[in-house]
Amino acid sequence: MFKGFKSIFSNKDKSGLRVGQVFKYKTRPGEENSTVMVIKIKDNTIHIKINDVVINGKKNGIDHSPITREAFVKSITSLKDVSEGKIDLTGYESWKQQQGGAFNISIAQIVDLINEAVSKK
Repeated sequence: MFKGFKSIFSNKDKSGLRVGQVFKYKTRPGEENSTVMVIKIKDNTIHIKINDVVINGKKNGIDHSPITREAFVKSITSLKDVSEGKIDLTGYESWKQQQGGAFNISIAQIVDLINEAVSKK
């Protein structure tokens, strides 16, 4: 799936995805500098943090969003970096306690949905 990455990444799942990887993705217009980081991999769900998006008119980020592996792979365009820092799993833990589901839409569509929900408040 991610040819060339196999030899340099350890602690990865069978597809080559690894916690801490930061990807560029197919963003909404005007958010081309936004990135997404893998914060947890659990079965067929990739838990991500979305950086540098506009939510309710302000530049912001989304600390946790679950997405299916298929939707995630279709959304990403290139590997940008690998973060070795501590990852905040607060959102993931809340999701796990609530037995949440996962989005099966693009990352840009997730950002749209969250923006719409926040803007209605």
